[in-house]
Order: sequence, then structure tokens, then C-alpha cells
Amino acid sequence: MLGALTGNINSGDFDKENYKGNTIDALINPTDAWFTPKAKQNISQWLADNGNGYTYKNPLYIGHATWALIYNDVAATDPAYQLKYKLIFYKRHEDGNMFSAFTVAECSPAPVEAKLSDWRANNYARVTAETEKYMSSCLLELNNQLPRLLKK
Repeated sequence: MLGALTGNINSGDFDKENYKGNTIDALINPTDAWFTPKAKQNISQWLADNGNGYTYKNPLYIGHATWALIYNDVAATDPAYQLKYKLIFYKRHEDGNMFSAFTVAECSPAPVEAKLSDWRANNYARVTAETEKYMSSCLLELNNQLPRLLKK
């Protein structure tokens, strides 16, 4: 704010990634309903195959960080929007305590870009389809990261 008052405006002062837009009431983040049950199933399978009956003390968390349509160019008359999705998987090491750092893995598939009218068509059908592709990709990433995240 001070930069605007003194005439020193840095383009880094405004970050469209963190700009709060409007929620789309017709859509809810599908991570809890779609991704989490599949992730639990994959984790259970991994534990059955690799856990040797070990009971983990510290939980593995799945955090939804981003699910948003973000415009590319605010000055454009019909701007393109990118659908962005990001999940974070994190867990404290088994020997860790409440002050220990988390082991973290992130899944952030490459965003898909389209005009807002394309995203809105058929009750946001393309948003749903692309999000399912993103979540499938994140399941693969979780599977790849399980040995590191569940290291004893």
C-alpha cells in the first residue's frame, strides 16, 4: 500500500495466484470425495505390501492447497483462464516430535488453459474432467512418494 502512495508500484505487489475471486457454488472441491478415498486405498495396499505389520505413530496428511481458475491477462477482452490444482502430502518422520520438520511431497500438474466460456459450458463439465485427470496424476505421484513419506 505504501508503494501506491509514494508512486513506487512494483508488479510483484499484486499476485493473481493469491487474488480471491468468486466461488462457483455449483462446484465443490472434489479432493475429499474423489481423491482421498482412492489415496487411502493406495496407502492401505502399500502398507499391506511393504509395511510388515508396522504401526505408524505419525499420520500422513493430504492437504488441498489449490483448485482454481486463474486468468492469464486481466487486460485482455476475453482472457484465457488456467485451471490449477495442487495437493501437498506431508508426514513427520517416525522418530520425530512436535518440533520436527515434515517430510513433504507436492503434486501440481501442468495447468490447462481455456476461455472462461469453455470452462463454464455444460455446468463446468470441462473443469470436472480436467480435475479428475489432475487427481489421477496426483495419485500416481502419491504412490511414487509413499516409500519416502512412510520411511520408518
